[in-house]
Amino acid sequence: MNVFWLAPQFFIIGIGDGFALVGLQEYFYDQVPDSMRSLGIAFYLSVNGAANFFSSFLITIVDQITKKSSGKSWFGDDLNSSRLDNFYWLIAGIVAVDLCVYVFLARRYTYKSVQKTTVADCHDVKGRDVSSAV
Repeated sequence: MNVFWLAPQFFIIGIGDGFALVGLQEYFYDQVPDSMRSLGIAFYLSVNGAANFFSSFLITIVDQITKKSSGKSWFGDDLNSSRLDNFYWLIAGIVAVDLCVYVFLARRYTYKSVQKTTVADCHDVKGRDVSSAV
């Protein structure tokens, strides 16, 4: 198996992370209290780092539990004898629970009302600059 099989999923994750980062910047700029705006992206990156540690911890726990219960780990040395399909089903179940929690919390969320300001046009109807006339 070639390592380049990993390239498409890293590409998709990178694009998704870029879209998530832009959306989170907009959220932290509009919806959080003014004193916490600068901490928004720091919180996002901290949670992302903690999730990476948690994924390593989850692999270790699943490896130990499956070794004890069946005598054979889902993560074997041979890819043909491993049961990665079971691990991916476990991940799919965790993602489904996360989606349910997200939908529950998103429905209960109340948006902060944001006052949008408009900039006055400095040109009159004929296109002449009127900013110096004021």
